[in-house]
Amino acid sequence: MKTILCIKKQVEEEFKDAENYICCATHYKADYPELADTYQKLSAEEYGHASELYARMVGIIEDYKKTKSPSECMLEMWNEFKEDYIQEAAHIKMMQDIYKMTK
Repeated sequence: MKTILCIKKQVEEEFKDAENYICCATHYKADYPELADTYQKLSAEEYGHASELYARMVGIIEDYKKTKSPSECMLEMWNEFKEDYIQEAAHIKMMQDIYKMTK
């Protein structure tokens, strides 16, 4: 459970960084396009980090379910985080796509 919570926190931090970077990219796009592209690239990398960590967390949870019966609390936490992950991933991806469309 501690491992899952640690990974969850790291995924949230990666998403926060991805969002901050894409906001910077948008802000600097007109005046400093090369800097903006660098921020966009950093945002995509952070998004990738979040996705990789999330995939590992899913694997850990699935392995756990094969050997043990997760508590109701654990399942509830997992389902809530899964929904949050989907929403945040979509939000950041949309911001990144808008940046690319306005080039």
